[in-house]
Amino acid sequence: MRTEWVANGDQQRRSWYMFFFQTALAEPAIARDDFAFIDRLWREWSPGYELPDAERSALQGS
Repeated sequence: MRTEWVANGDQQRRSWYMFFFQTALAEPAIARDDFAFIDRLWREWSPGYELPDAERSALQGS
């Protein structure tokens, strides 16, 4: 797996979030613009699936 992270650009694009969520930038970036960041990730990871509002609210902790 380590070799894939270093040598495989596709794997790096699929795995960036694991590193991002460990930084101090993650929390403010996620909450910005009514959690638009999470909406974007959801669209990328689950194309065609519409996240119900109740489930989205649960993810936001509200």
